[in-house]
Amino acid sequence: MVFLLVGCASAPMPVIVADFADREIHDIALMPVDNKTKDEEAVRYVRTELFEALYFKGYPKTPLETVDEEIKALYKDSIVAGGGHVSPTVVGDLLDVDAVMYCTLREWDMSNYYLYGSVSVAIALELRSAQSGETLWSESGETTVRQYDITGKRLEEKGYRCCESAAKDLLARLLQTLPAGPLSPGTPPPEEPWWHVLKFWKLWSDNDEGHGSPEKD
Repeated sequence: MVFLLVGCASAPMPVIVADFADREIHDIALMPVDNKTKDEEAVRYVRTELFEALYFKGYPKTPLETVDEEIKALYKDSIVAGGGHVSPTVVGDLLDVDAVMYCTLREWDMSNYYLYGSVSVAIALELRSAQSGETLWSESGETTVRQYDITGKRLEEKGYRCCESAAKDLLARLLQTLPAGPLSPGTPPPEEPWWHVLKFWKLWSDNDEGHGSPEKD
């Protein structure tokens, strides 16, 4: 019980600014993943999954290729260590986005012991304002999945797939605390200004004046 309580107490809490809804966060640039592991394939998978997860969260897609090309041009064809050292205000000027998402892959580990194995994945996310550079939202977590098989070889073969599945589930859990974007089905449409009704009045008036005239008939 003591170990369980300590584990819960040390779990990081999500960070979110109180006025997030008033910030009008629309376009988000997803930076290259800051890789703290030795697996290069893992960072490509995590970034792609996070890119799609943000879209289904209701945020428009800012193409990853566009982000990378702008960073390469700025830093003379070299992406700075996962993009983590590129200022969000610099990215905002380059891409005209509202916020910048940083992702750190802290752990991507597979351990096998004959017929038993486990995979561990740890990810940290941080959303920063492209105007002020302040942190708007952050979340981090880790997960461990245990697996069994009848041979060590089969266990090793499914280890990477298990890591991918664990990472996908972890990203979904972390993004639960991120407010939905403007394209989310549950997000109300923006309010139209009061003078917007004049446009419809003009359209109705033009149609009404033309109705029944010889020129229109």
